[in-house]
Amino acid sequence: MATIYDIREPMARWSARFSLFGAALIIASLVLHRLGQIATPTFLNLLGIAFLSATLGVAIGIYAFGSIWVRGRIGAWSVAIGLIFGVLVWLWPVALLSSYLTLPRINDLTTDTANPPQFAMLGKVRGPGSNRSTYPGAAYATEQQRAYPDLRTILVDRSAEETFVIVVDSVRGRRGLGWKVLVEEPPTAKPVKAGIIEATERSTIVGFIDDISIRVTGSDRESRVDVRSASRFGRHDFGANANRIRRFMREFATRLEATAPGIAGRGTTPPRAARAGVVEEAPGNRSESPRRPIERKSETKDSKRGSTPAR
Repeated sequence: MATIYDIREPMARWSARFSLFGAALIIASLVLHRLGQIATPTFLNLLGIAFLSATLGVAIGIYAFGSIWVRGRIGAWSVAIGLIFGVLVWLWPVALLSSYLTLPRINDLTTDTANPPQFAMLGKVRGPGSNRSTYPGAAYATEQQRAYPDLRTILVDRSAEETFVIVVDSVRGRRGLGWKVLVEEPPTAKPVKAGIIEATERSTIVGFIDDISIRVTGSDRESRVDVRSASRFGRHDFGANANRIRRFMREFATRLEATAPGIAGRGTTPPRAARAGVVEEAPGNRSESPRRPIERKSETKDSKRGSTPAR
């Protein structure tokens, strides 16, 4: 009596192996990078290997599924594991696909594209393989203005010293943005010197480190706040730098509003642009004149009846 043995599809196991290896590699590299145990270039290379492995797992799984279907071989569970984990690995880049296609491929944004804040200290601490710390110039400025027209200089009717205090509180104060500040230089009048803050922010999950520079200029009556945010690695920031600048604008506007009652006693109020956190344009000089009260003449009973008052 002949014995019939089920034939296993040999490629089914390889589908599961490649996909599981890709998933395990992504998890391990994410944890190590978030803990600072591997450098960002190494992490990016490991991601490339993981995605390639997952792609092979899915491709082999599709082939193995066809072979099982046609030839009646076993191994469907291995194919299912390979396809499921391979697709799960690719969910991350697929989720970013819309941002990749619709947003410009830039990684350095600023509210002042003509004279952006500099990375004096942060440019020195960037590691090998990172992006240049100098602003790319007109090409990036054009793309930014087209995609993020709301990122403009913030104008405030406060002295540069007062504004700088609010900026510092927004960045490192209680319930603030929580950035790691490396440089904090307040503005000075003599000699005239802008207030500078250089800080970094680490992304929550992946652990990418991005650089931020804030500049406060002005006089004893008004001031300007400019922000620059740049990615250390990668050509495309997927909108992260624009969102970071917007978060600062909202936080700064909130804390500026909170100090308005104390300032109102001195006859000044936050301008509408500062309350919104954004201005359409940043004029060089602004002159304000005190408003004259509107005088209202009282009406007599005769004037209400239409008669002419006695001369």
